[in-house]
Amino acid sequence: MSISVIAFERTLHGFSGVFTSGRAWETTKPLLDRLWETIRNEKLSTEGINHFVYTGKGSVFVGVELATYEEKRSLDLEKKEVAMKKYAIWNHRGNFEEIQKGYRILREEIMKSGKKEGTTSIEIYGHVIDSEPLSEMKVLIEIE
Repeated sequence: MSISVIAFERTLHGFSGVFTSGRAWETTKPLLDRLWETIRNEKLSTEGINHFVYTGKGSVFVGVELATYEEKRSLDLEKKEVAMKKYAIWNHRGNFEEIQKGYRILREEIMKSGKKEGTTSIEIYGHVIDSEPLSEMKVLIEIE
């Protein structure tokens, strides 16, 4: 784990939803499917990285950075400005099921450091590695 004092700022486009604890995938998967269907249908160019932004209790936003954005072409997509002044980050290369391990490690390290966890966390998913069920991903947790 590392703590970054470099601000994290992104403009994302996608869809939001609400989930119950421990059941995020049941909400994020349909949002992700809808996002990529919209991107394909509207022939939008993206940076190709999926962002899952969790804020407050049960709110999630699934989005991507668009390479170009034309308001009139993407009326369905919500726009979300994401910013964290300071955050802890866990980089992972492996199985998706291990994402909770990253959260556990980050939360333990934040507590040990005497810092306070903020209300925003972000999962950033890179690409699948060698056609295996492995991926590159990051977990970021805001620090107040």
